[in-house]
Amino acid sequence: MFLLVKKMFARYYDEEFVVEVPALPKREVAVMYESKMLRHKHFESADALRRYLAKFPPLHVYYSTAYYSNPSAITMEAKGWEGADVVFDIDSDKFECDRYYKCLAEGHYFASVIYDIVTTELGVRPKVTFSGTRGFHIHIYELSQLSKDGRGHLLEYILGNYKRAEKYISNKAVYVKYGSFRRSGAKLIPQNAVDAQVLLDVHRLIRMPNTIHGKSGLKCMYIDINKSYDPYGIVEKASWALGYVKVVVESRPDKKDEIFPIECSGVCNLDAQTALFALLRGYAKPLKSKKT
Repeated sequence: MFLLVKKMFARYYDEEFVVEVPALPKREVAVMYESKMLRHKHFESADALRRYLAKFPPLHVYYSTAYYSNPSAITMEAKGWEGADVVFDIDSDKFECDRYYKCLAEGHYFASVIYDIVTTELGVRPKVTFSGTRGFHIHIYELSQLSKDGRGHLLEYILGNYKRAEKYISNKAVYVKYGSFRRSGAKLIPQNAVDAQVLLDVHRLIRMPNTIHGKSGLKCMYIDINKSYDPYGIVEKASWALGYVKVVVESRPDKKDEIFPIECSGVCNLDAQTALFALLRGYAKPLKSKKT
């Protein structure tokens, strides 16, 4: 990580980062420094996590969808599994689109459809996050005791597979009647819209809300999926770096990766968020290319 980037990340975690993770002491936390991931971390408080991230700023921060009695244990058996959030991961990279904001719009559309299905037909109240690049995560807390098989049935329900018998899918007596269910004017969800591995994995690590995505420089953040969609507005709200930074621009992103346009080459004085994006993506280097 460039020293310039490290300082920017450290300032964010020290001054702006807000922890919004339900039951943080029950979660495993993992951090990634370039190609090295450190897992099995445990923080009893939001302040302890914030101090750690400010002192040792990573590129990526993740937390377990699972709740554990001993989250810092090395093996899954020793952790003591107590349940896991159900998370739908919608990744716009899976869609056939040639421009970043068009891909983001497709991902947002399918996230909103899934959100509508689970709220109106299953009666749950999930939270939705923008991942910080092209993705959206739908977090459902009410179905934490759902098994891997149950999550598979839930996915079939969302995708419109009604051939199975009635299935009990939660500890709160929420039922899905596959045989009789018909969605009026159903909006079809393509198979590749949802990452099934994320949904089915009851030990999954997922990106932590309000942390910085180390490949874009944007925040992973909660969004109101019910508001009219504004892709530029989402990116604007996920931007946090202020001021201007001089960098050496060596190349420019193609349209599918163009979160921020870069119109110059060589030594450029870019707004800080664009400069951060360019540094993280490898389109630019600091004036002095020092690494830590």
